[in-house]
Amino acid sequence: MFILILKILGILLLVFTGILLSTLFIQLKVRLQGAYCDKKGSGEISLYWIKYVFDLRCRIADTDHLHFVLRLFFIPIPFRLSLKKTASAHRVKEPKKAETQKPRFEKEMVPESTPEKEALKDRITHLLDTKDQLFDVWKKYYPFLKKIYVRYITFTPESLTARIGFSEPSQTALAAGMSYSIIPLSPFHMADIQWDFEDQGLAFALRIKITMKLYGIFCTLLHLYWVYNKG
Repeated sequence: MFILILKILGILLLVFTGILLSTLFIQLKVRLQGAYCDKKGSGEISLYWIKYVFDLRCRIADTDHLHFVLRLFFIPIPFRLSLKKTASAHRVKEPKKAETQKPRFEKEMVPESTPEKEALKDRITHLLDTKDQLFDVWKKYYPFLKKIYVRYITFTPESLTARIGFSEPSQTALAAGMSYSIIPLSPFHMADIQWDFEDQGLAFALRIKITMKLYGIFCTLLHLYWVYNKG
């Protein structure tokens, strides 16, 4: 009986491991959406791995809150983060810091050497001395990062609509002529831009999709880790 239980647990472990390994071949997608109109902006970031099984959405409708919706196995979990409270808490702490800095400022008027300044000076000189080493490290690992960015991350513009108008109609006409020759050669060749020769203003809506191949990124990071330990 005990051996049968061990076999069942081993089979379940193999199945679970196979599912985890197979998920590396599923692409991770990120969709960025932004809009601006009447001097007000809004945005939304959607990250999903398996749609409706795991996805996370962040909506920015104002400067006070961030709205999130986390979906796990078809169950939506909404929550919200407040940015206004953190900003007000930070403002309350500022006068306290100013009060504690007053006596320190008076002490600094006395010419005396402090170990903190000497330690900071040593750190700066150490960084300047090791800049060549940092450049060598960057030169060594840059090909791996470039490989991830070029091969396994894809940026796809999906849509762009805009309404643009300058204060002078001649400026609007000049910008329109330049855009008609540049936009067809750019990734945003599907852009729908309307030029307003009567009123000055700016309004646009943009959507971009980012696709990440997890298997290639994982293998490249493993290779990078092996090179790092070997070096």
